[in-house]
Amino acid sequence: MRNWFTATADNTFNRISRKQIIQAYVEATGEQPSNAVLDLKKKDLALRAEREIGGKWLPSVLRQPEPAAAESDDTVVQSLIADDNR
Repeated sequence: MRNWFTATADNTFNRISRKQIIQAYVEATGEQPSNAVLDLKKKDLALRAEREIGGKWLPSVLRQPEPAAAESDDTVVQSLIADDNR
């Protein structure tokens, strides 16, 4: 999905809460933002998030499912097929 969507201040970060922007930053970088970033007003925080993590982070609704979830789905399908063959 990253080939088609990049989170920007206008399309994402201005539309979510400060807390969600900070959570996105942590997800994308694996680190807590500095106090200087935490002290920014929401508009400035959104612009900073766009610059620093816009190309690295996707909202959860745009992410692919984790491989473990896909494997478990395959397991469920396989067990249903096996039950039908009995």
